[in-house]
Amino acid sequence: MATINTANLISIGELAKRSGIAASALRFYESRGLISSVRGPAQRRQFQREVLRRVAFIRAAQTAGLSLEEIETTLTEYLHQFCRCFAD
Repeated sequence: MATINTANLISIGELAKRSGIAASALRFYESRGLISSVRGPAQRRQFQREVLRRVAFIRAAQTAGLSLEEIETTLTEYLHQFCRCFAD
């Protein structure tokens, strides 16, 4: 299991502020499996900074007219291809 560098974690409030996406929408994305968090002190959600790129992709894809289902499929396929490249 990979370890998480806690120095690269940001709160849901910081993610919302930096991405321009409401915290409620981020929680919804998380419930759909589009992004993931870890629980920090007091069981608060904390996100790896890389999630900012993922949220930017989700927002751009929605603006382009993709549904959340299409975005989820696209992200899953991308991650599958990305991981397969490292396995080769």
